[in-house]
Amino acid sequence: MRHDIVGYPRLLLIHPHPRYRLGALLAECDPLAEPTTEDQRWLDNGPVGNEFL
Repeated sequence: MRHDIVGYPRLLLIHPHPRYRLGALLAECDPLAEPTTEDQRWLDNGPVGNEFL
């Protein structure tokens, strides 16, 4: 959550986090796009903690 303090007397403005919908996020993605180098490195690394695979 982001906030700003403005004016006198002091006024606190609170900006809530935007609400994302899975469908809207997926609509912005290209399903045929190749993974980036960083993504591929992450996929190739394997588990690093107590992940259950």
